Amino acid sequence: MVLAATGCGFPHGALGSGDATQTGDDAGDDGGDDAPPLDGRIDGPPPLCNKADLDLVSCFTFDGNVTEGSSYNHSISTSSLSFVAGHNGQAVKISTGSDITIGGNNPTSYNVSTFTFKMWIKPSSLPGTGLRMGLIDSGNRYRMFLLPGGALRCALTGGPDLISQTGIVVTGVWQRVACTFDGTFTRIFVDGVQKAVVMQTATVGTSSGGIVIGQNNPNGDNFDGAMDDFQLWGSIVAP
Repeated sequence: MVLAATGCGFPHGALGSGDATQTGDDAGDDGGDDAPPLDGRIDGPPPLCNKADLDLVSCFTFDGNVTEGSSYNHSISTSSLSFVAGHNGQAVKISTGSDITIGGNNPTSYNVSTFTFKMWIKPSSLPGTGLRMGLIDSGNRYRMFLLPGGALRCALTGGPDLISQTGIVVTGVWQRVACTFDGTFTRIFVDGVQKAVVMQTATVGTSSGGIVIGQNNPNGDNFDGAMDDFQLWGSIVAP
């Protein structure tokens, strides 16, 4: 399915993902200075979720509910959630057994050729040795996980993993984490600062499924903490 992009000039297209491990380094690495121009949209001006922007594939403010803010009207299934003070308004509290599954209606809207996903997180804990916590996962497309020591992992199915150094995410503090894929490079950002980059050898895969937020797909590896202002774009925007 091909979606018409508005505002950014980045078209939607087909995607693919994979799990060969490769560690990414800081912003000064090869390819790190060749980032494409970024759209200026970060977290404002309001509204955060602009239904008129077809590049915005999925959006949640988590202000006391899990309501889709994009134009795609995805179906939503949730369980074991609560709401706490957020970075802006309220945030969703995620823990073991929580579930946020987005899909059903218009799942092919997630089949994009470039992407940005970003969210504010405030971890209550970090994963233990050999464990991980899901932030976003989309089956055969793409994923982002919090790893032991406060590292972040972002990956496309069928391409190299990008894993940041440890210590870039800490507990008890709101931080904006993001991952972008521009068709050539995958990049990880924290609070708008690039922390890791890797050249990709794959495109994003397509799927008939949706996404999960705050966990692994289909379940488990739950995030432990609060999450706010989640956005998934089918283009490159300011992280």
